[in-house]
Amino acid sequence: MLSDELDTDGVSVNHYTLDPGESFRVSTHRHGVQEEIFYIVSGAVTFGSDAAETTVEAGELVRIPPGTSQLGTNDGDTPATGLAIGAPREYEEETEWLVECPDCDERTVHTFGEAATEGEYRYECTGCGHETYRVSA
Repeated sequence: MLSDELDTDGVSVNHYTLDPGESFRVSTHRHGVQEEIFYIVSGAVTFGSDAAETTVEAGELVRIPPGTSQLGTNDGDTPATGLAIGAPREYEEETEWLVECPDCDERTVHTFGEAATEGEYRYECTGCGHETYRVSA
């Protein structure tokens, strides 16, 4: 997270290193109001979205418009690094997390929030209430 270090108000800036098989986020998601630009510094990242799937290599960038479902994953054999730049900076309340729910047997909108255990967060299906994922901060 570089936004705090840069003291930005209107833009979010994050630096990522993705190991092979790792994604920028846990699940496909879409931001209701945030526009994102991903610049790949090294390696390659494949972005799946509503529109298409595209691989972005070192020195290239991709724009994800607001309201577009997306997930960037390192499908290569070596680590990939990149910058994620988004505006506006504050967007979490407008994000929809799209996760495969085993109980509903389809991809559904999930909420993401703190779990009862300190330092853990959970994804919960809005359709049936099933907890799909739990992650540590």
